[in-house]
Amino acid sequence: MDNSAPQAPSRILYVHHAAKRLRCTDRTVRRLIKRGQIPARRKGRRAWTIRSSDLDGYLARRRSSW
Repeated sequence: MDNSAPQAPSRILYVHHAAKRLRCTDRTVRRLIKRGQIPARRKGRRAWTIRSSDLDGYLARRRSSW
C-alpha cells in the first residue's frame, strides 16, 4: 500500500498564461514547447495546454542552471 499523500491535480494553463508567469511572449513559450523544454498537449488546431507542475519544473531547471 502506498502511504504517500495524494497530490492535487495540476492546473492547466494556456500559452498566454504560461507566458505571463514566465514574463515572456507567447511566441517564446511556443518555441520552448517545440524544443521539448516545456511539455504540452495540443488542444484543437492551434491551442496548447501546459500543466502548471510542468511549468514549475521548467522554472526549477532554469534556476538551477544559473
